Amino acid sequence: MKELDQQIRDTVLRCVGDLYDSHAREIKDFISFNESQRLVVGFSADIDCAGAAPIVKVTIRFANSVSDSLSQQLADPNQMPLLDEDDDYGKVVARGKGDGE
Repeated sequence: MKELDQQIRDTVLRCVGDLYDSHAREIKDFISFNESQRLVVGFSADIDCAGAAPIVKVTIRFANSVSDSLSQQLADPNQMPLLDEDDDYGKVVARGKGDGE
């Protein structure tokens, strides 16, 4: 690995560790108060090499999220309608709750 690549890698990993350590208590509290006892913690790295010296910015993100969905069956546009007003098209056929991912 080239020297600059290694420096960037080391910086990203160090920042991830530092950010996690500085938010560890909040993360633990979030997990313990969350019904599912689960939390997604995300890190992103913005590596800017446009200037003379690269700038590495690492961000941590964690939050409780909700996932929900609705499915509806529509009429087949190629099928001639056979039913009148009592058909089931457009009614909710499935509803699912996600797990926050």
